[in-house]
Amino acid sequence: MTALTRERANAMERWSHHPFTLAAGTKAFKNGKIGIELGTGKVRPMTDDDNLYYIGVADDTVDALLADAEISVNLGMEIEVWWWANDPAAPLDATDIGGLAYSLDDQTVSAAGGALAGRVWAVSAVDGVAVQKLDQAVGSGPGGGGAGSSLASLPAYVANNATIEDSRGGATYDIATTAAATTITLPDDADEGDLLYFSADGTKNAHTVQYKQGATNLTTALTAAKRHLVIALFLAGTWRANAYVSP
Repeated sequence: MTALTRERANAMERWSHHPFTLAAGTKAFKNGKIGIELGTGKVRPMTDDDNLYYIGVADDTVDALLADAEISVNLGMEIEVWWWANDPAAPLDATDIGGLAYSLDDQTVSAAGGALAGRVWAVSAVDGVAVQKLDQAVGSGPGGGGAGSSLASLPAYVANNATIEDSRGGATYDIATTAAATTITLPDDADEGDLLYFSADGTKNAHTVQYKQGATNLTTALTAAKRHLVIALFLAGTWRANAYVSP
């Protein structure tokens, strides 16, 4: 490990919007869904291609019909990435964006496999590899659980309400300690059949939590100081929620 590499390693950044390469031959429209094409590391407007990993929505309309173009993507939440040194023997490159990185040592990630380090979000010859730590082992494809089956962070509360801008089908949200009775607003746009899971621990939450879509309440204000689990399903353009509160 060189001194320069060790100085750069461990740099952490938080992103809610980030630039990506929009693949040539495509045109993205503002607020349209965007996915990373696994294997190329470039992004495209979402289709039914199961090789696309949904990451957010386009910040602006961008035309890449003639050549690759840069596009800013609203990730819908704040993600935390760490910059690690790239393995010179088995380096990750731009085509690995959206895929997985593996740990070579305590400062270096590799494409060679081994212990999972996380998901690749950027690769730089100067800064190394930006990796998001995952909460559990996942596959590299969209069905592998990266956006589903792992813990997700709620957006910041505004006037005691947290609004989820984009659905991450299968994600679990842990409701942290709240300072007052709060509401959680689910996204208006989601994929048909998306499921979201919400859990609140009564030892942390002394106030009620209520779930809604827009102005429509999906649950009652769930009892304070008790544990609850809510499962929400997006079907035919609306969310339906089922809640259970512990005795």
